[in-house]
Amino acid sequence: MRIAIFDGAEGPGPMDAWLATVSAGLSTRGHDVAHFRLRERGLRQCKGCFECWVRTPGRCSIRDGTEELVRALLASDLLVIASPTAMGMTTALSRRASERMIPVLHPYFELIDGEVHHRARYERYPRMALLYGAEGCDVEDAELLMLLYRRLAINMRSTLALAASTARPPEEVSDALARA
Repeated sequence: MRIAIFDGAEGPGPMDAWLATVSAGLSTRGHDVAHFRLRERGLRQCKGCFECWVRTPGRCSIRDGTEELVRALLASDLLVIASPTAMGMTTALSRRASERMIPVLHPYFELIDGEVHHRARYERYPRMALLYGAEGCDVEDAELLMLLYRRLAINMRSTLALAASTARPPEEVSDALARA
């Protein structure tokens, strides 16, 4: 399985070693893992210009390395969004990366299960997983994170296959991701 990990840690921290162990565990199980440290990419904020839908369909007009992330997302079987939590939420960097994936959808809408969503631009999208930092995240925060990322997965024409915190042993999380 091809797995892309979007690591939203804004700086070095305790999640780095945990995530490295998860990634290594997936690799030793024979999975092709691409780990992207978003903090090294200089991702800029979406400017809401709609050029990715109108002027350059499917491609963001901001040239900051997001194209490589979009290609990795589309080539993967599983997209893992990994992020420490602050005040019960994933980092701004993780959310910024998620927002910048909007070019993978059409600007047009359709009704799905009674809800309005953007039409898919591609035939296939990867399943998604969320790995989040347990520090500063209580039970209510974790439930909200899962709800938000479940909704993001629906909007990205996907499913949230797994949500796990750093409170779980990394080997256990590797096993769960390998089955996701």
